[in-house]
Amino acid sequence: MKSILAVMLSVGAYVLYRNRYHWSNALLSQPVLRKQAIRIAMKIPFVRKRMVGGLFSARS
Repeated sequence: MKSILAVMLSVGAYVLYRNRYHWSNALLSQPVLRKQAIRIAMKIPFVRKRMVGGLFSARS
């Protein structure tokens, strides 16, 4: 029983990994989920610093 569950989880993880960009595009196409993802990402100091720094830096 445990070995069948382990195999099923492994196959599921493999399928999700192979189609990760398709799934991320599908999830982020939903406005509510996209908004939540941005809120979570902006709570991470490194991400926030890079995003805000990129928005307000002078470009030549």
